[in-house]
Amino acid sequence: MDADDDVKQTLALRRYVLGLALVALTALAAVFFLLKYHYQTVALLSILGAYCAHLLWLLNNPLLGHPLGAVTEHQYNLFYLFLYAAIFAVPNLLRAEDSFSEATRVLLPLLNGIGFLGMSALAGLTFFKPTLASLYFALAAWFLVFAIGSWVWRKSRFATSFYACFGYLALSAAIFSRFETPQYFIWLGWQSLLVISTSIWFRSQIVVVANTIIYTVILLAYLRLAPATAAVNFSYAVVALLSARLLNWKTERLALKTELMRNLYLASALVIIPYGLYHAVPKSYVSLSWLAAAGFFFLMSLLLKNKKYRWMAIFTIFLAIVYVFVVDLARLEAGYRILSFLVLGFVLMAISLLYARARQKASST
Repeated sequence: MDADDDVKQTLALRRYVLGLALVALTALAAVFFLLKYHYQTVALLSILGAYCAHLLWLLNNPLLGHPLGAVTEHQYNLFYLFLYAAIFAVPNLLRAEDSFSEATRVLLPLLNGIGFLGMSALAGLTFFKPTLASLYFALAAWFLVFAIGSWVWRKSRFATSFYACFGYLALSAAIFSRFETPQYFIWLGWQSLLVISTSIWFRSQIVVVANTIIYTVILLAYLRLAPATAAVNFSYAVVALLSARLLNWKTERLALKTELMRNLYLASALVIIPYGLYHAVPKSYVSLSWLAAAGFFFLMSLLLKNKKYRWMAIFTIFLAIVYVFVVDLARLEAGYRILSFLVLGFVLMAISLLYARARQKASST
């Protein structure tokens, strides 16, 4: 009886492997017809068919009369998923994007990325939970390699952007799987800076916009759900300021028509710096630390000749004034209250003198 069971399992394994191999051969044939005869619709339908067939395989092939449920063994199906994805990515490496229709330019990498990442995540959660982080790192590496290849060889705007977005999404999943809170917030913040850097190289507005939205959502999630941590606060402040500078420095490469993205990063710095100082310094020195942050913003305004940092400084000073009158007056000892008022008065007087001098110099010229 055991021998019969082993034979049945061996035959079932061969059928499964043969079925996945046939899916890969079908994908290869579709790509051949796309490159040779320009059959774009066939290629797009083949992508849908390949990943749907793999999903049916993961569900134990219910269309063939088998009971619905997850297959019991992985049977190296990840190898075939990577193979499908590589086959469907070949057209963007061998042909210029302009040789395809507008729909194919968008849908070819988009459907391939969604199918590959979705099926791989499902297979990982089913069979490879202990090594899920490694799987996501491998997916991120695959997507980024093909994004770089699509850009270096063919300057494919959509393939580069979509594969890069999927790669960074996989990298985020790997960070979540590998690290605990709040460490993963630190890595996600620095990943955002990496995304900005590569998107400038790719000249991709899609990646910049997607990364800014994701960065903002993660920052709001941290502020709302996670306890304040000095390392996380410092990381997000540095990342926000550096990201804004990179976007300002290389705006012409991205051909951005608005400064909304840069303003969002500056706004996040304006939030996270006072928030971080509030939780990092003793309560007696909160208003003083905010005034020091305002001084930093004014210094950045002078060095970079950028009025946005000046507005950030003014807003931070206003915040410090409100804190002094609402909190410090009611809670601090007399010595700390006097010190807060003295520093606040000195800062306000210094700012008024600087602005008077700047206005006089502007009027003389």
